[in-house]
Amino acid sequence: MRAPTHFDCYVLLFFARWCHFSIRFAPYFNAIPRSFPGLDFVAYDVSKSLRYMTYFGTNAVPSIFILRKNKLLARLNSTNDIQILISLIESTLHLNQTNNVTIEYEDRIGPVTTIFEPSFDYALLFSWLFVGLFIYYYAEKYNLLTIIRQRFSHEN
Repeated sequence: MRAPTHFDCYVLLFFARWCHFSIRFAPYFNAIPRSFPGLDFVAYDVSKSLRYMTYFGTNAVPSIFILRKNKLLARLNSTNDIQILISLIESTLHLNQTNNVTIEYEDRIGPVTTIFEPSFDYALLFSWLFVGLFIYYYAEKYNLLTIIRQRFSHEN
């Protein structure tokens, strides 16, 4: 979106272009600043780096944080209902919504992307390779494959 102007209060969204939930929530996050004109809204694509997610102690996207002077006031991991986010902003910052959130055509375009971008998860591939090699190593070390073959041959 845009950088906070004064870093007093802002709403921070962690999203990912490969996450269906982030893409589905993006138009709502693009529309909600019109309901809270004095509040800054910032979005960060975690595909670039997971550093900030680690800093805030979260591992799920989309995740929403409400901050005041860079101190965490509230967090929200559920984006199923936009009304929950609106209520959280109102109760945490004591702000009132100026108008209802309506999704307009521009909200489906950006600034937070609404286009799904599939990506290959290399970390998952290497994790499975590691698990496979680990199992193979211990199977060879303890002759597990030979033991299994012997048991099957005795059963037949």
